[in-house]
Amino acid sequence: MKNENNAKDDSIMRKFSFRMDFVTKNVSFDEKSGKFTGMLEPDPRRYEWTEIDGKRYLYDKFDNRYFPEHIYFDFLKQCAGKAGYFQPPKIDNSTAYIKSRLPFITNMLMGLTGLPTFKDKSEEFLQSLSTDKLEFVILSLD
Repeated sequence: MKNENNAKDDSIMRKFSFRMDFVTKNVSFDEKSGKFTGMLEPDPRRYEWTEIDGKRYLYDKFDNRYFPEHIYFDFLKQCAGKAGYFQPPKIDNSTAYIKSRLPFITNMLMGLTGLPTFKDKSEEFLQSLSTDKLEFVILSLD
């Protein structure tokens, strides 16, 4: 049942975008099928549960933002049963990669080269959806 306060919280939460970081707790793993069952929990390095005026909130310590408890649980319900995909890192050896980049970084810091330009590949796609009334989550688990 949705009460008036929940409706107000929903309208406030929809006025801005936000991120949520999770840690995965291993529930089970079937070696034969390779199926992993995990449980998502708010990353304790970033979040803590708190109570304000008798209502529970998930407090984001980095963004100084409070998420009403029902928003968090509504999100979890939407994720239930959805497939997760494994995307391994593109850099196998970060130490070797950093060493290979040192000359470029040194030149940039000394002002010998300009700053590199980066393009967020998802930005163009997300902007194309700005007029649509779609709601979705991009979830990245480290």
